[in-house]
Amino acid sequence: MRKNVKNLLKIILITILFLVIIIYAFLKTKDMVYGVKISVDSIKDGQTIQESLVTIHGKARNAMDLMLNDRKIFIDKNGIFNEQIVLLPGYNIINLKADDKFGKKDEKNIRIFYREPPNNASMLDLQTGENIEVVSPPTETPPPKEETVISPDQIPPIETPSNTTQ
Repeated sequence: MRKNVKNLLKIILITILFLVIIIYAFLKTKDMVYGVKISVDSIKDGQTIQESLVTIHGKARNAMDLMLNDRKIFIDKNGIFNEQIVLLPGYNIINLKADDKFGKKDEKNIRIFYREPPNNASMLDLQTGENIEVVSPPTETPPPKEETVISPDQIPPIETPSNTTQ
């Protein structure tokens, strides 16, 4: 009976040891298995924005390099990034690409529509951080020009030098 308990105890200890080794191996290789993953917290795909300066904030899990619109940006040791970009009026596409140390890649495109503020609006001064009132002068359209129509009879002939030999 005592011998059976010893054998059972050995089997349990060996099983626990193998489980610990398997769990340890999984934890060390999970980055290779799952690869890189980009998530953006600050803006959403398809969002309409009324400010030209936008902060892109998010996390690139397991990433070694991160590119924002083909420009390398800094990520901290936890994979967190925070970058500002200026939008053009209208439709903008923000492209994020990440690579991990095993060669796996992830890419995320965020489509944003930037709508300019109305003429009498306030904008943020980037140097002082204060709001500035922007007043656009009224634009006057010039009167239309009168079009002059020339008939083919009114076009003078083009004089060309003649090919005469002397």
